[in-house]
Amino acid sequence: MDGLRGIKTKVFLFTLRLSFSGKAVHRAFATQGQEAFLEGHVYAFEQLGGTPLDKIRYDNLKSAVSRVLFGRDRAESQRWIAFRSHYGFDAFYCQPGKEGAHEKGGAEGEGGRFRRTHCVPMPVVDSIGELNDLLAAADAKDEHRRNPRLLAGDRTGGLCPAPRLDGEARGTRRQRRRRTGCARGPATDFGAAGPMPARCARSGAAAALGPVAGCR
Repeated sequence: MDGLRGIKTKVFLFTLRLSFSGKAVHRAFATQGQEAFLEGHVYAFEQLGGTPLDKIRYDNLKSAVSRVLFGRDRAESQRWIAFRSHYGFDAFYCQPGKEGAHEKGGAEGEGGRFRRTHCVPMPVVDSIGELNDLLAAADAKDEHRRNPRLLAGDRTGGLCPAPRLDGEARGTRRQRRRRTGCARGPATDFGAAGPMPARCARSGAAAALGPVAGCR
C-alpha cells in the first residue's frame, strides 16, 4: 500500500507451522481481522499442498471463537465453521491464560524466530505485496532447516489435498484484492466444498496471527 512508503507501519504476521516437520508458512497483513485470518489459511494450504489431517491448534482469537465455554468447548463464528467444513480440518483450542500458554508454543516460537531472523532490521517496502514477496523468499530460504525425511512424511502422510474452489471464487480472488492485503474470494466467499478428504494419517499444526514490528 502507498501508506507504507517511508512511514513506519504495524503489520500482522500469520504463521502456520506443521508440528511433525516444523515447516512453516508466513504471510503479512495490514489487519488482524477475520478476512486476514482466513486468507492466511488459504495461502498456507496452497504453499503446503494440502491441509493437516489431524488438527490445527489455536488460541481463542475472535476471528474463530465467539465465546469460550466450559473446558475445550467453544462457540465458533459461523463463517469460521463454514471455512473449516470447506477445507475439512479440525480446530483444537488452547486453554485461556497461563494454563494454555505451553499448548501452542510451536507457532508462537516460530513467529518470533522468523521475525528476528528475517525482519530485523525493519524491512523497507512500498506495499504489503512487496513485503509478502520478501517473506515468501525467506520461507524458501528456511527450507534447509527442515529434516528432509520429516518433510517427506508430512507431504505423503500428514497432508490431505485441499478441495478445489469454484471458478467464480477464483476469479474474484484474482480481480478484487483489497487494500488490507486480503482477497475477497476463497477465504470469505468460498464455493462448494465437494467430497470431503479421506483421513488416513495423523499430523497436526498450529497457527497464529499477531502483531510484529512494522515495516517502512
